[in-house]
Amino acid sequence: MKRILCSIVALMIILGLCSCSKNEAPSVTSETDSALLSASDESSNASGNITDHLKNIPPDCDQLILTVGEGDYDATIYCFERESNIWTEKYVFAGFIGKNGLGKTAEGDMKSPSGYYSLGTAFGRIENPGTKMPFRLITKNDYWDDDVESATYNTWQTSDPPQTEKMDIPAYNYGFVINYNPECTKGLGSAIFFHCAESYTAGCTGTAQDNVIAVLQWLDPDKNPIICQCYRDEMDKY
Repeated sequence: MKRILCSIVALMIILGLCSCSKNEAPSVTSETDSALLSASDESSNASGNITDHLKNIPPDCDQLILTVGEGDYDATIYCFERESNIWTEKYVFAGFIGKNGLGKTAEGDMKSPSGYYSLGTAFGRIENPGTKMPFRLITKNDYWDDDVESATYNTWQTSDPPQTEKMDIPAYNYGFVINYNPECTKGLGSAIFFHCAESYTAGCTGTAQDNVIAVLQWLDPDKNPIICQCYRDEMDKY
């Protein structure tokens, strides 16, 4: 009788252990699946293209510089190229905008313009760094006219000595013109460039010189490059 009871008890213990094993297994698998799903979601989010937030990219634009204001005068600058109708990120680096942020409306307001703008002449104080863009070498007599009373307001001029905003300065070692206020409306703002910078600007967009050179070498006028500037939390408006 004792042997029978012992056998029954042993059998119950074995069955109990098997049952516990079966109940625990799904729990471990579930946690693992959950972790994998979370990682997959994060990966998917990380690979999401920031250009998906933009609604008004010109259809003929195949190169896009996106300057995203991060607060104050800090910015993140992205360079995208359209390949097989998909925007592919080529560069991303830290940059700077105007001391008073984005949203330029007047000369001297220390704001960089928000919105979409075509690109003008590339320039430099040294030699052409290898850009395909039209390039102009700066001389000691060059200046950009930011005098609101001048007949040549918001244009590149040359005189000896140079007037108003001199071009022969380290910030303009390399850069290009952002075509803001091409109608030269008096007082709306002038001399808006993408140039070398280590901190805030007076209304331009800036980044380290090596980054400026990389962008100049990447730009191709045949791809109709455009720059878009906006705050990160306002991207859906552009």
